[in-house]
Amino acid sequence: MHLASELRGGQNDWCVCTTWFVHEKKYYLVDVLRGRFDYPTLRARAIAHANAHGPHRILIEDAGVGTALVSELRRSGLTAIAVKPEQSKVTRMSIESAKFEAGLVLFPRQAPWLQDLEEELFSFPHGRHDDQVDSISQALRDQGPEF
Repeated sequence: MHLASELRGGQNDWCVCTTWFVHEKKYYLVDVLRGRFDYPTLRARAIAHANAHGPHRILIEDAGVGTALVSELRRSGLTAIAVKPEQSKVTRMSIESAKFEAGLVLFPRQAPWLQDLEEELFSFPHGRHDDQVDSISQALRDQGPEF
């Protein structure tokens, strides 16, 4: 599970959590949680989402409220890992695009969030939003204990 969360300025930016099942070096996108949340709601939704999916670890961008969220999720007994992104979002996704090309990234055929996700992916990096793309690139970069 990867949660990319940032709250900026007067209006909350999108908070995105992509949940993945990884098996035999293939990445299966299981769920996407996306919304504009104040911090108490973000914390509650992150915990509820983790409890629903039972992830081995939760990657959270170590910036803004993400730093506090890592500590709170750990206190809740969850394996939250602070991630400091390296390079630009475009560079990170460019690196991970090889996994898409190799057929290693699989999405469900139907999901209520799939159309918005695909629109964001196909318009990246010139689209209005890139939070889902950012969460995906961070999750695909993660080489956890199953590798």
